[in-house]
Amino acid sequence: MPPRPVSPREAVRKILELFSGREPWWVGEGLDPFWIMVAAAVSPRTTGRLTERAVRRLMERFPGGAEDVASADVSEVEEAVSVSGMKRSKARAVKAIASWLLSGGLERISSASLEEARRELLSIPGVGDKVADVILMALGRPVLPVDVHVRRVSERLGLVSPGAPYSEVRERLEEIFDPEERASAHFALIAFGREICRARPRCSECPIREACPSADKF
Repeated sequence: MPPRPVSPREAVRKILELFSGREPWWVGEGLDPFWIMVAAAVSPRTTGRLTERAVRRLMERFPGGAEDVASADVSEVEEAVSVSGMKRSKARAVKAIASWLLSGGLERISSASLEEARRELLSIPGVGDKVADVILMALGRPVLPVDVHVRRVSERLGLVSPGAPYSEVRERLEEIFDPEERASAHFALIAFGREICRARPRCSECPIREACPSADKF
């Protein structure tokens, strides 16, 4: 008998198996919550290497953490994060996070439900769905953030329709992965999206090619 076809659900779980252990630099660094939040805010539309450079520059420039950042001129923050691109929007977000933390924001979300914590984070200027969920994940909440790589893989596997709302993609993946798997799955999907399922995918090298309805269509 021919082997049973692999479903997209099984395929996305295979990605976790094959690409696990791809956590970014800040995992295991012992950073305090403020700098983890800053790493999340600086990470959009850049590489992990440049995110690390930007955060380390901020840490060197503002050794007092949130207090130093909140009182700094925005141009100083822009200069520090400029290596990661989008310096104006990222600097505003970093300063807003600092002010929010100093107002007791971390204490408020630590005792809040997941949805309440998400709403609170989304109220911070410059913090969108993905950054809010990365912060929640980094603080130990069982969420699976969706970035451009995670979305691309999910759409190409047919788990969601192209252009599906952010929350739909997140909820679909959270149906597949258990709470304790979601952070690792997030990082594994990013690694797979960067190395194999790129904007111009390397389908010939893909380990789940036979399960992918989009294989060889690009």
